[in-house]
Amino acid sequence: MNNSIKYRPEIDGLRGIAIILVVLYHARFYLEEGFIVSGGFLGVDIFFVISGYLMMNIILKEINIYKAFSLKILLNFFESRLRRIWPAYFVLILVSIILFNYAFLGDTLNNFMKDSFFASIFQSNNWFSKKLTEYAAETSLNLPLLHSWSLSVEIQFYLIFPILIFLCFSFLRKKYFVVFLIISLVSISYAQFMQLELESERKSFYLLSTRFFELIIGSMVALIERNPGYQIILKNSEESKKSFKRFNNIGSFFGAAVLTYSIIFLNNENMHPSIYTLFPVIGTASLILFARENMFEKILSNKTIVGIGLISYSLYLWHFPIFSFPRSLYLFPEGNNYIKIILIFISIVFATFSYYIIEKPFRNRKIINFKNLLIFSSISIILLFSSTLYLVKTKKTFRNYPDFIAKNVNKISWKDVSDGLGYCYGRSKIYCRWNWEYDQVPRIYMVGDSHMSVLEKDIVDHAIANNIGIKLITGRFYLPDFKVFQKENNQEIKSYRKKIKKAENILTKKTENNIPAGGNIVIYGAYFSSYLKDNEYVQEGTERTSKTFYQPVTIKNPIDDKEIREKYILDGIEKSIINLLEKNIVILVYPIPEAGLLVGRKFMNLTLKDSTFIEGIPFDSWIEKNPYYITSPYSVYLERNKKVIELFNKLNHPNLYKVFSDKVFCNNQIKNRCITHNDKTIFYHDRSHLSPDGAKLVNANIIQILEKIYKNFPGDYTEVMKLYQSGEGVKPGEGLKSFIERNNIQIKNKVLK
Repeated sequence: MNNSIKYRPEIDGLRGIAIILVVLYHARFYLEEGFIVSGGFLGVDIFFVISGYLMMNIILKEINIYKAFSLKILLNFFESRLRRIWPAYFVLILVSIILFNYAFLGDTLNNFMKDSFFASIFQSNNWFSKKLTEYAAETSLNLPLLHSWSLSVEIQFYLIFPILIFLCFSFLRKKYFVVFLIISLVSISYAQFMQLELESERKSFYLLSTRFFELIIGSMVALIERNPGYQIILKNSEESKKSFKRFNNIGSFFGAAVLTYSIIFLNNENMHPSIYTLFPVIGTASLILFARENMFEKILSNKTIVGIGLISYSLYLWHFPIFSFPRSLYLFPEGNNYIKIILIFISIVFATFSYYIIEKPFRNRKIINFKNLLIFSSISIILLFSSTLYLVKTKKTFRNYPDFIAKNVNKISWKDVSDGLGYCYGRSKIYCRWNWEYDQVPRIYMVGDSHMSVLEKDIVDHAIANNIGIKLITGRFYLPDFKVFQKENNQEIKSYRKKIKKAENILTKKTENNIPAGGNIVIYGAYFSSYLKDNEYVQEGTERTSKTFYQPVTIKNPIDDKEIREKYILDGIEKSIINLLEKNIVILVYPIPEAGLLVGRKFMNLTLKDSTFIEGIPFDSWIEKNPYYITSPYSVYLERNKKVIELFNKLNHPNLYKVFSDKVFCNNQIKNRCITHNDKTIFYHDRSHLSPDGAKLVNANIIQILEKIYKNFPGDYTEVMKLYQSGEGVKPGEGLKSFIERNNIQIKNKVLK
């Protein structure tokens, strides 16, 4: 075997292509024909294959030099990885922490500090997996360190891989290829299983176990290259070389074709990682193996592409936070491609400085020897770990704000609702539920999009306290018999219909236990104006238009006319409510008023002018004594929701209850205005979603209606609940289920008429 590792510029060229794909994907350029490079996330998969290939080469080179797998090999390997990864990574996290602490407060800052902590110990992939963070979601683009998940995967691989090599070398007769093939098959199978089971499709995206095959396949390419038979062919006669060249041309073309196909046709709707991921992985592996002395080698060795590949690590580090910070602050419209070009240019500048000032010096042993590397790494690791842990625990910030702001900015209520499987928001395979042992009634279903998700916490607490069953079907607009299209490319999001059909069956046909549906309490609402108007109301900041649109499944081609779509949606909303009322009680939540601006951010900016403006001023005299009060026009609410309010007003049914959200916030304290705060708290965490304190005001009305329903509910369930809650005959610590079974109480499923 050859002990040297020959520099191959085409590998850096592949890195250049990978980082271009990733940056374009995260930039989200929108053109008339759609969102370009929808498969750009596959750039990370290209990086994984390259990484596995290089790591195998590095270790095999060391083994061939020392003729054994020794501690020296391990130390050399980990030193090279430390030099390569940690210094630039440390600077990125440190700068991000400083900027984020000055720019944000509340849950947003606290969640970021948690992200920073797990990123600093290379566990961010497991952290984001646990949070069920959807990588492709628009909100995920606001997480500055989300991209650190892939580095965590690589570091975890680097810790396991040398051990795997040692076991193969010492006990398995160097059967690397066979062992790697078995591990790859297991990893692919597990990834496919995770996509099909539970809520695991989001979790599996980040896990080492579901990504292991990508790195291992790259290592298998290195094994093929170093195979003696392969080396003999390379050095054989001219005739053999001609045949080998033809074979390389075919292999390179195959790899390029498969990789190109993946980038063009694979997108967020495909399961990933899964069997589909083999396309970009095999394409990349084929190019690494066969792009030699041919056209593909020349293309990948282009100086510009290679130059981008050389700075690809730093560019990967810096581009994501450079995009996420202004996105988090709503500093530019998502559709402004010119701003995105500027941000890419800024990212390249930062990456170039990082490469020459941080990466290259630390990788040069003559400039920074092992001792100095160890001192720097030890101090920086301890500093980052301890500082992030301290900031997470204490929730301290670099700037002092009045308590009114510090305690209330960016409080997000749906992040407080979770079960053993993670956050409940957007769940569709296994809904979050409590007190659900029996098919008794009444039980509560919360149904709707994120505007309903913010109401969950209080209603769940109320249901648990009263031993009422509750299930959350939230995180998406409930509109059966409709389909959703992405506006940028008119492609249907097919998963929506499947998820809504499941919810419709549970609510109106048969439960998951195959029992006829009915006799339940359905709390229904949504951000209706955004679907009807195709945008969000904005008082301050950049325009925010909807990324999707809805239309009936019976109409095949996308409808371009907004007014026609609006009519269909109104009809669909009415039909949905009427169908729910056939077998259930419905609590209809009228549209929640939009703030139209970031209230907390507005107050944060106002403190720069006068840090004492908000302290000690009762809300009754707020307007007279304080120039800084933030409201939205009631007329805007009435105009934007006119048609849906008219629809709700005309609906009449004995099992229909209505919650008038506007009466909570609008035209009370201030005539013709909707309030967004009082002297103690802020009611919104963004332009339209309520904060936990804002949600409490609406939920007080919902809970009042629930209690009224319980008193009048038919059947014997209420009596059982009264008996259980009285404590009569209940053993210490005995749960409801045990109490019912022990007393042989029969709970009947009553259907409302």
